[in-house]
Amino acid sequence: MRIIILVLLSLIGLTVSAQSFEGEIKLTKTSGKNISNYRYYVKLPNIRIEEINEKGVLQGYMVMNTKTGIIQAASPANKSWLEVKKNENLGIEGKVECTKTSQTKTIAGIICTLWSVKNTTEKTRINYWVASGFDFFVPHLKLLNRKEKLTSYFVNLPSNQGFLPLESVEYLKIPGVAEHVNEQIKTTKIEAKKITDAKLFVIPKDYTKLTMTSTRK
Repeated sequence: MRIIILVLLSLIGLTVSAQSFEGEIKLTKTSGKNISNYRYYVKLPNIRIEEINEKGVLQGYMVMNTKTGIIQAASPANKSWLEVKKNENLGIEGKVECTKTSQTKTIAGIICTLWSVKNTTEKTRINYWVASGFDFFVPHLKLLNRKEKLTSYFVNLPSNQGFLPLESVEYLKIPGVAEHVNEQIKTTKIEAKKITDAKLFVIPKDYTKLTMTSTRK
């Protein structure tokens, strides 16, 4: 009996460990002819999201804390930063229907499963290729509360906690026009590793704090 209990405790420990991702993620977002590259550093409760240009130069970044709910955006070029206010609740028109299939494919070395989502009212269909073990993702989406359909749809799907879409493709169907890809996000690299540089999640002291009012001037 003692051996069985020890085995169960070991399995529980492995499950908890698998759900606590720490490391680096790189992804590419395509919207029309615009291509953007992003890099995540994850060490919960802290997350850093960087925007990288085509030359590999850091353009700007956000740091957030999923416990305190604080989000800060920084511009290295201007050595400035501001606190980002959470967006108001963004409603979705119509009903989002999700079919969780058994279809799989490998992305960035990880086996993903297809979640097929559609909303006939908004004339939108999205394919999410998801993998489990990424407990930071949904809480960080809720904190950002972005209006883009790729994020707003996913955050409202049932039983989504712990899942990360390594590839998301949004298809739009307009009357009289063939269905086409409106937006796509694809993960290019996932590396589980210890993040030891705490400065990644702290705005440098020599950066000037801005307000939303000052940025509009």
